[in-house]
Amino acid sequence: MPTDRMQRNIERHHDRLRGAMKEQLPQIIGGEDIITAPDGKRIRVPVRYLDEPRFIPARERQESGFGHGASPGNPSNEHREPEIEIELTIEELSELLFEDLKLPRLKPKASSDEMSDTQIEGITTRGPRGRLHLKRSVIEHLKHGGDWRDEDLRYRDVRTKPTEVTKAVVVFVRDASASMDEVKRYRVRAASFWALKWLRRQYQHCHAVFILHDTAAEEVDENTFFKASVMGGTMLSSGVGLASHLLSNRFPSGQYNRYVLHFSDGENWSNDDNRFVQAVKELHNEVEMYAFCQVSPMHFGRPTGAGSLIENLGDEFSRITVGHIWRNEEVSNWLQETFGGEA
Repeated sequence: MPTDRMQRNIERHHDRLRGAMKEQLPQIIGGEDIITAPDGKRIRVPVRYLDEPRFIPARERQESGFGHGASPGNPSNEHREPEIEIELTIEELSELLFEDLKLPRLKPKASSDEMSDTQIEGITTRGPRGRLHLKRSVIEHLKHGGDWRDEDLRYRDVRTKPTEVTKAVVVFVRDASASMDEVKRYRVRAASFWALKWLRRQYQHCHAVFILHDTAAEEVDENTFFKASVMGGTMLSSGVGLASHLLSNRFPSGQYNRYVLHFSDGENWSNDDNRFVQAVKELHNEVEMYAFCQVSPMHFGRPTGAGSLIENLGDEFSRITVGHIWRNEEVSNWLQETFGGEA
């Protein structure tokens, strides 16, 4: 068995390893091999090799005819830290990610549905033999002595306890216009992947709905949502309008916690800007959150185009958030900014 000192060393090493992995999380979670991995598959995550600290004597400088920066087998003396690969499941990586982001637990409202949960509570004088409580039966028998009577038998009492069910629906809306190239579509896929995993950790039942739009919107399946390429121009109001319609008709607010995550590069037809802003204002009262994510570079760190219009609404409407993903490494920052506040 490991000694206390060995156990402390093991725990310290595990803590250092988790710390090294967390340092690289922004780069790790944006990787395509993780986003596209099938359920249950273990993925390999490269992390910095961690050795126990120790003193290493400095080597004497060797003069050679190759100069100070190169040698026949070593073209450069530049130091590179070694790496090791650790195997994790997607769920284990999710746990590490959400722990590092310190995302708050949401406060979901329960639906009118109830789920029955049977629990053993108390003792009763009737029941099947399989639930016979021997100790309590013997105590009852000893109270009077003599022969066993049916009245002495005691059974574990099973009662049905109703529990509230929490349900959510998240509507993913994506601008599918000609300006949304493959790189931008991948950013949408990575952000949607982790957002859905986070919400499904918070709710017992979480439905996902997918909407694509250019100048008109339509509901599609998940595969089409992520892979559909060039369509027409951009009218952001069409996507928001269809999201509102689907929520009203299929997911009543009294039964579902409702989220709309809208991804775009920020470009929009100018004659649609007012309709878009008005549609978002109206949607605000129907959902727990409307999040607009811009997946293209911003101007001096600020949203451009439609993103700037919605950012101004964020100060007035608490359920509207605006974020951006310019690079794959910014997915974790977007999760923190979007879900880091109170729902």
